[in-house]
Formats: sequence, structure tokens, C-alpha cells
Amino acid sequence: MKLKPLGADFSGVAAFDVASKAAQSEVVLDLASLKLAPGDYAFALTGGVVAKYSYNPGAVKAVEAEQQEIQKKAAEAAEELQKVTAAAKEAPPEKAAETQALTKVAGEKMKAMEAAK
Repeated sequence: MKLKPLGADFSGVAAFDVASKAAQSEVVLDLASLKLAPGDYAFALTGGVVAKYSYNPGAVKAVEAEQQEIQKKAAEAAEELQKVTAAAKEAPPEKAAETQALTKVAGEKMKAMEAAK
């Protein structure tokens, strides 16, 4: 990462690179080239780095697992709806009310799974 000294007194110091994974770094200032008057000075550095950050990665994994489970259940519900619909088409007329009820239940289950996704 690049660091730059703050303050008008240190404006002559160029920005320098520091390894972002280094445990410690050392800064050496050539005070003669800065031509500072004798006295006390405050010294600070500024810089930035872009890093990947994930907030609560355990929760992300749990949600992804839950989402996969819901997608699996939604696929099973879609398959069940197709089977019930195909069976309803082949059912005799005396069982029409029963097959319609099964189709309705399977359709509602399918809608619930899609909503949960």
C-alpha cells in the first residue's frame, strides 16, 4: 500500500510503498532535506488499501445451504405437480373431484416453495 505523510511540514516527502502483509515497517526521514526549523513536530501517515471482507461468513454459508434445500424442495414440488396433473388427466370421471383437490394441493405447495426461494 502507498503511504503519504500528512501536514505542510512534510509535503516534500514523497509517497512510499509498504507491504500490506508486513508485520512491521520502518520509515526513515531525511530531516536535512526537509529543512525544518528546530522544534517539536507531529508526524502522521495516510494511505489506503482495498481488501476483501466478508461480514459474518458463517451466516452466509448457512443461508446458502438453506437456499439449496429450498431449491431442491421446489424442484420436488414441481415434479409432484406434474405427476398429479398427468394422473388427473388419466383419472376416470368419478374421481375428478379427488384429483382436482390433489392438483390444487400440489399447486399450492409449488407456489409456497417458489415464494420461499
